[in-house]
Amino acid sequence: MAKRAEVSALAMDPNHKVPVVLLRLDDDERFVPIWIGLMEASAILLAIEGVEVQRPMTHDLLVRVMEATGVEVTRVEVNDLQDGTYFAELTVQAGGEQHVIDSRPSDAIAIALRTEAPIYVHDRVLEKIEVEDEEKTDEEEAASAEAAEPEPAAEDGADEPRPVPTLAGVLDADEDEMRKLLEQLSPDDFKYKQ
Repeated sequence: MAKRAEVSALAMDPNHKVPVVLLRLDDDERFVPIWIGLMEASAILLAIEGVEVQRPMTHDLLVRVMEATGVEVTRVEVNDLQDGTYFAELTVQAGGEQHVIDSRPSDAIAIALRTEAPIYVHDRVLEKIEVEDEEKTDEEEAASAEAAEPEPAAEDGADEPRPVPTLAGVLDADEDEMRKLLEQLSPDDFKYKQ
């Protein structure tokens, strides 16, 4: 079973400067945060803002090829979460047949926004998010109790622990800050390269 969702926001994780797309479930106020790459964030942002680029980007090209060949995207579904990685599928109709195609969620969302296809989140993803949230809450409580105990002073030059990204931090991020960061990026800034 899957629940209908829509793109609620595209924000920057303020702790790690990583883009996050937020899907809001239609039936309630739950959010599904999906951390994505900068190029994918740019593609999603262009679709959200309805920006027409002079030359087609990859997602635009794919949509044009599908339209030219009579392929229709009927739905996108974020269907799994494994070890912190989300998985998705595109369902397309072609020649009277339905095909399900494996996809990264960011690409599927970028295509859904361009084709106005509905976006869904599978119940198993929501269950896994709830389990992870409960585990994080337990870890945060343990960390708070540990923090209450006095610690020895850190040596000069010791690395500070990096904060873990939270949904609250993402929701507080400024959209203009994300846009500025995307504009200033160079290819060398990407952690993961294809």
